[in-house]
Amino acid sequence: AAVAAAAERAANAAARARGARAFAAAEAARVVAADALRNAAVRHARAQAAAAEVAEAAVLAAAVVSAMQDRDDPEASLAALRVAATVSAAADAMAQRTADAADSAESAAAAVAAHVASTVSAVDVEFESEVAAAAYALKDLSVVAAQRAAAETRARAAGVALAARQAAAAVDGARPHLDPLA
Repeated sequence: AAVAAAAERAANAAARARGARAFAAAEAARVVAADALRNAAVRHARAQAAAAEVAEAAVLAAAVVSAMQDRDDPEASLAALRVAATVSAAADAMAQRTADAADSAESAAAAVAAHVASTVSAVDVEFESEVAAAAYALKDLSVVAAQRAAAETRARAAGVALAARQAAAAVDGARPHLDPLA
């Protein structure tokens, strides 16, 4: 009975531990994912701000080039358009690189969250096998204890039976035997 109670307590403790680990893994994955999303949003906002600044710089550069050149000179207008296009292309490239970095960070965070979940799952499997091994050990211990108790009971019974036979023989030997022919 004590062994069975110990096995039940071990199983209950294992169930509680399993629940706690599952909660911890889910919470860790949630925190990692939320952090990744927050970082990606910050990077995206920064990229948008940088792109806007570069676009504004392109407009200012075009205005400066245009003001510096003779307005009737077609080459000056063409130069202003080229500067504006170059700055605009730089802004687009910067925005794309920043967006790619945000996507990469988000993917990396998702991979970390998946790794956390995988590690916790592996720990759960290992824990389950340890609990199963402990349960089998407790079962084996209870079988051995039952076998010992049975052997001790048989030995005691044999001792009592021997004592009873000896007592019966002693009582039988103490009685006078009457010979029916005498």
